[in-house]
Amino acid sequence: QSDLSLEERKKVGDNLSLISKKSLEGKKILLLDDVYTTGSTIRACLNLLSSLKPTKLRVLVMAKTKKKEADELP
Repeated sequence: QSDLSLEERKKVGDNLSLISKKSLEGKKILLLDDVYTTGSTIRACLNLLSSLKPTKLRVLVMAKTKKKEADELP
């Protein structure tokens, strides 16, 4: 997603779906993300998974990108 604009990243949820909801309903869920950039992917996944009413929903992120300084913005 690094090549996408912020507006395009916000639409990531439009491309997500669950194959089998029954296998996750009422379970403990740990969502893993390799790199947190804008948070769009995490938010989209949380929205999708929260509808399953998990008993616990946690997020683990391996790395976070630095914010760009004003002089680095495109």
